[in-house]
Amino acid sequence: MVILSGAVVSGLAEQLHRSRQREITRRKEAEATSSQNQLLCDALKIGIAEREKAEKLRVGENRILEMVAGNSSLEDALADLVQLIESQEPGTLCSILLLAADGVHIRRGIAPSLPTAFLDALDGMAIGPCAGACGTAMHRREPVVVSDVFVDPLVADYRDLAATHGLRACWSTPILSHEGQVLGSFAMYYREVHSPNVAEVQLIDLATHIARIAIEHKNAEERIHYMADHDALTGLATRTVLRDRVQQAIAQAHRNDCMVAMLFIDLDNFKHINDSLGHRIGDHLLQETADRLTRSLREGDSVARIGGDEFVIVLPALTEAAAAARAAAKVVAALAQPFAINDHELHVSGSVGISLYPANGADVDSLMRAADSAMYHAKEKGRSNYQFFTPRLNQAVQRQQAIANGLRQALARGDFLLHYQPQVDFESGRIVSAEALLRWRQPGTDPIRSSEFIPVAEETGLILPIGEWALREACKQLKRWRTAGHPDLRIAVNLSVRQFHQTGLEEMTAHILEASGLPAMALDLEITESLLMLKNPENLSTMEGLVNMGVELSLDDFGTGYSSLAYLQRFPIHGLKIDQSFVNGIGRDDRDTAIVTAILAMAQSLHLKVIAEGVETAGQEAFLKTHGCQAAQGYYYSAPVAAEAFAAMLERAAA
Repeated sequence: MVILSGAVVSGLAEQLHRSRQREITRRKEAEATSSQNQLLCDALKIGIAEREKAEKLRVGENRILEMVAGNSSLEDALADLVQLIESQEPGTLCSILLLAADGVHIRRGIAPSLPTAFLDALDGMAIGPCAGACGTAMHRREPVVVSDVFVDPLVADYRDLAATHGLRACWSTPILSHEGQVLGSFAMYYREVHSPNVAEVQLIDLATHIARIAIEHKNAEERIHYMADHDALTGLATRTVLRDRVQQAIAQAHRNDCMVAMLFIDLDNFKHINDSLGHRIGDHLLQETADRLTRSLREGDSVARIGGDEFVIVLPALTEAAAAARAAAKVVAALAQPFAINDHELHVSGSVGISLYPANGADVDSLMRAADSAMYHAKEKGRSNYQFFTPRLNQAVQRQQAIANGLRQALARGDFLLHYQPQVDFESGRIVSAEALLRWRQPGTDPIRSSEFIPVAEETGLILPIGEWALREACKQLKRWRTAGHPDLRIAVNLSVRQFHQTGLEEMTAHILEASGLPAMALDLEITESLLMLKNPENLSTMEGLVNMGVELSLDDFGTGYSSLAYLQRFPIHGLKIDQSFVNGIGRDDRDTAIVTAILAMAQSLHLKVIAEGVETAGQEAFLKTHGCQAAQGYYYSAPVAAEAFAAMLERAAA
């Protein structure tokens, strides 16, 4: 046995203690290192998860934007957006609700994780200050947070609905367009009390941003498609859409052995109203017309605006032509009613031409041409009526086209000339004036009647240069006659509505009078009653300008137009011309005789001079003299003659 001393034992004990301490320290260090390693590992895992989450969000965002830019539907893009946000925050139930076009009611959008019955209940609800989180957010145009459905007063009316479906919290943010218009709302729902954290607020901002892009893109596409297919002013179908519908109707009629009718509608007197009252009133009138036409249709009929004041109605699947006549009569009646627009009562009737498939054409263009020509026939029949197409009308249309083509060259070639019809003063029995009447003689052909070419000149706008030439030529000729010994002779020149509304009429008239050396009082401009249909400031200003210059104004074909007799005292009119249709009936038709008598009595009371046109008999002349008519013209005195023959007539009268 070895016996150790106390010192040795004490030293061994000390070594053992230090060894134990080192072990304890080593273990603690190892444990600390292990703990740090675990924390680091956990942190790495969290960082990786967050990066994966962020990457998933970025990829998902790009995918949705690609869907928006591509051909995907709005519903698919919004559904992907909702699912993307829900994948970022487990337990979140998202919805995108849309605001209806009326700006008041909620329209069901996308919410794949919410109960269908809950969405059905929201569909059609009105937004407002206490209309749940979504309805209130849209109303306020700012985010609304309802952390607890059971206590928040904003959702008092919707509390039972939310509780029924297990929803406890809801945050909603309005989706606003670039212009600040409310498009809808993005909402997050939870099944427990919950308030948003920073990350969730960022997700909401991202979701509303993407939703706005998607909705605005879809709305823009719809507007583009709508504008391509609809007239911007009236909202009616365009010519392109009309063609498609007519082609479909023709194909159906061919299969079913029935007819298609095309109604071509042109507003009567629209240009006068548009020119005199301005395009704003004219546009309102077109919109009202479109509304009346739409309301006159049957289900399945189509109406389109094809330009200006022209409309076309297509009636498919007809079994009889009488059905087209009934539809046209309905249109005529609808347009015959006065239009009340901006304190103006406007009277604008419609002329309707009707063509039928297969009788008048087998394709769209043929039917359109036939209906168009029938419409012009309706205008010739007095307007505010409808007419069917006939082969005779087709010939008339071709004739009108030939006239239009000839008119473009006639002025340059010098094909126009003026004839003059004397106007005789009853008191003196002398020729006091001549009415200048336009004639058109094409080399190698018969003269073309003015009743044929003047309406075409009006329609094409060629009446402006032709009318200026006629006024200039008439004034030159009058100056020659005055210089030749007839200093008091006057000249009457017709002025169309289109000429009256041309810019610079007063200046042009003054220049022509000055160039010809005539006093303004030698000129009598004859205008139509339609100019007096409306008391328009521009009409009145033009008339006053001419009258202040010294020119006299006469109302041509009095009694055949639309004017009220009351307007005669409001406009600076010097005289009336009784239309020959009434003069012809003097002594033969009691009504015509009574009308002439009434016109003469009324003119005397208004201190207006009266000329009767179309006088052909001594009996007519005697009646007019007896009842106070001052002057007349007609074949009883002379037909319209060339300038040389008129000069000879003046010399004989003076001898």
